[in-house]
Amino acid sequence: MKRSLRRNLILSLTVGIPALLLRIWNTFSIGTDYYANFLSDASTYRLWSSRIAAGIPQSEPIFPMGPLYPYFLALNLKLGISYYSVLFLQAAMGASAAVMIGLTARRIWGATQGYIAGLMAAFYAPFIFYDGLLLSESPQIWLLTLGLFLVIPEKKGSIRLHRWGIAGFLIGLTALGRGTILIFPVLLALYWSRRYFVEKGGRRNELFKRGAFLWIGILTGIFPAAAHNIANGDFVPISSNFGINFFIGNNAKATGVYDEPQGLNLSSDFTGRKIAERESGRSLRSSEVSSFWKDKTIDYIKGNPGSFIGGIIKKCWLYLWYFDIPQAESIQIQKMFSPAFRIPLIGFGFLLVSGMAGLYFAKKDENYRILLFLLFSSILGAVVFFVIGRFRLLGAIPLLLLSGYGLPMVYQAIRDGTWRIRATTMGIIIGSIIVIYLPRPIDPKAKTASALDNVGIYHYYKNEIDKAITWYRLSLDEDPAHAGALNNIGAYFYASGQVDSTLYYFRRAAQADPLSDKTFMNMGRIFRDMGMLDSAYHYYEKAISAAPYGIDADEAMRELDMMRSDSAGKAGSGGPQSFDILFGMAERLSAGRKYSEAEKYYGQALQLKPDDIKALNNLGFTFQAQQKYEQASAMFERVLELSEANAIVYNNLAGAVYRMGLIDSSIVLWEKALRLDPGNPSIKKNLEYIKRTRPR
Repeated sequence: MKRSLRRNLILSLTVGIPALLLRIWNTFSIGTDYYANFLSDASTYRLWSSRIAAGIPQSEPIFPMGPLYPYFLALNLKLGISYYSVLFLQAAMGASAAVMIGLTARRIWGATQGYIAGLMAAFYAPFIFYDGLLLSESPQIWLLTLGLFLVIPEKKGSIRLHRWGIAGFLIGLTALGRGTILIFPVLLALYWSRRYFVEKGGRRNELFKRGAFLWIGILTGIFPAAAHNIANGDFVPISSNFGINFFIGNNAKATGVYDEPQGLNLSSDFTGRKIAERESGRSLRSSEVSSFWKDKTIDYIKGNPGSFIGGIIKKCWLYLWYFDIPQAESIQIQKMFSPAFRIPLIGFGFLLVSGMAGLYFAKKDENYRILLFLLFSSILGAVVFFVIGRFRLLGAIPLLLLSGYGLPMVYQAIRDGTWRIRATTMGIIIGSIIVIYLPRPIDPKAKTASALDNVGIYHYYKNEIDKAITWYRLSLDEDPAHAGALNNIGAYFYASGQVDSTLYYFRRAAQADPLSDKTFMNMGRIFRDMGMLDSAYHYYEKAISAAPYGIDADEAMRELDMMRSDSAGKAGSGGPQSFDILFGMAERLSAGRKYSEAEKYYGQALQLKPDDIKALNNLGFTFQAQQKYEQASAMFERVLELSEANAIVYNNLAGAVYRMGLIDSSIVLWEKALRLDPGNPSIKKNLEYIKRTRPR
């Protein structure tokens, strides 16, 4: 026993130390202002967790996405752990997950296999990358590897039933981050059910109890989410984004990866509620919104079964690609931020080759089937929706374990095997390499360009315009026809008043993507602001044609009608929808630095909705841009009356108060903002600067 513990300790240190050092190195390198931690899902998690920690109710009471990670972040915030510090905690979780993979492989096959699997996990680039992001994948991997470690027995050993219950609970928690993991225990249950009718006596009872303990644990894990949603008036077991994700991956224009259907703006309408309610003509519960998009997808599948099957095959083909398909974040450009990614690391391509060897050589026992079911559930969970790099991370766990067995067997087969075994082994390796590197229907340069464009968007939102333009141009260097970057450069020139350059880039974007509704919308806005309303109508109509699910173009057309009537007050009497038009006009005028006109439209919008937080906050910024600091302070104070624990607004108010010369008061406000959001780098930077520069 002591010898076994000592061997486990040596393996743990051998795997854990380099795994931890690599992850800490990466986290230190990216720093607190890393682009991917402020975009897409990471941005949603930050906002959601800060509201939970501050006790502010969510605007959407039913969970719109898995609640595991926002509550994990909120718990850390409550304990005084900043967002950036959470990344170091995730580094430790990632290192311990690599150790558990090594220990699990040692249990199944032996010490050598354990070292190989563990060290591969330690140096596996996607694990290192996602451990450094504010995304739910790091806790998911940790929970699932711990669950596997609990239920994989020592050689010729057995597992006590309570461990299956604990493993089920961990799988249930994992499902709160990635619901598709529940495919895995369903496959296990089907396999055990088949065996139940074959086995006899005590073995049958053991299978029944094992399944019962596992599923009791799973249901216990997901119960808090289901109870929360039921308490808020809707039966949604985990989250309400099933329908929209199902539609994104399976529609007439689906690409197999995460590409928003034209017209949908999921950053502001996360579950597609606005379009679902517009087409339904009534308010919908969250489950009904999900059903709306699910039914649309089912109708598409019924009408186009061949296209659907082709899409599934295409997504399987994409899953088995060496390229890590990005969403907002991209491992392909990580070496530009982190020197840890400039050293040789293990990628998905090598992992798949070694994992396939393990699948071929490994003994087809129960442990083998557990790993096979986990791998299959990862593939199926991705291809039912869409394929992106982080959706493959849970599937990497069984591949790493199988690689621990496969690599020594490849070496042994080549060294000692017969010519037939050698030929078979080389066939597996060469065949896997061909599958991994054959071309796919997705251009990797276009996806990398999109990631570079996202970095530019991040800097644009930070008002670092020169840096934003640099990244937009890097995106065009990668893919000269990237419509997103062309549109963003055009928007920059428009804000600078350079209309000719603006039109040049928007027209290039239209040539690059003739069906881009965003480009048509931009062209329409240009001509609207130039007073050429007929031309604006033309482009808005093209936007509507390109994006039948969009609502922005419809609102823009109504805005043109209002401009033609030359009576904003008359248009404003039309009810809540007129607020949207007035607010949209104010936003666009403010973006074009026409602050006095924006102030007028924000004022008219607030006459219709006096307590709209976003309009009040934006009006405060508009006052501030005109150096009307007292009016700006009044607006921010009004927002705080409506939303007391809002760190961003305290930050805004502190800025206005500071410009009024009230330095001590601004410090108090910034300190309060920092207590509400201790991980916000902008607030920290502001407070440190004021304390450093104020007169003594």
